Amino acid sequence: MGDICSQDQEVYGKLTLVTFNVWFRTFELDNRIDAILDIVEETDADFVAFQEVTDRFMYKLTERKEFDDKYDITEEIQVGYGTV
Repeated sequence: MGDICSQDQEVYGKLTLVTFNVWFRTFELDNRIDAILDIVEETDADFVAFQEVTDRFMYKLTERKEFDDKYDITEEIQVGYGTV
């Protein structure tokens, strides 16, 4: 049996994943959220995961139409914060 990672195999594509832990102080909160979302948009990742999402982060995320159009967004946040 041949090596499944041999150099003569064609690569048909790749998947990209971006993940952020977004819980932080309220200092400049909206600016920080916007900066994170801008970075994620620039990556054009196939999958995005956010940990420790607050209600405010979720609001800012869902108000951006481009995220809603590209990704399936989990709408439920556990008590205080959750994972999206």
